[in-house]
Amino acid sequence: MNKFRSEENTLHDLETYVMKAWQTVDDINDIYHATETMSEDEIQNALLGLHQISNIRFENLWRVLEQNFALKRRELGLDE
Repeated sequence: MNKFRSEENTLHDLETYVMKAWQTVDDINDIYHATETMSEDEIQNALLGLHQISNIRFENLWRVLEQNFALKRRELGLDE
């Protein structure tokens, strides 16, 4: 069952997005090793795409972190 984005607030959800963010390291490694056969334009396009995807990954991670904190505050009665 898929959750709505606003319901992604568990530690498991947070871990999932942390691991997605770490995928960026593998992406950089893949681009680095592919540069031998890529033109300068292809390299620039790959890096620009990675930049965009990385921003999305980290924005999602931040959103889930904030939602997790909000849930914990509500559970502790600190968010009144």
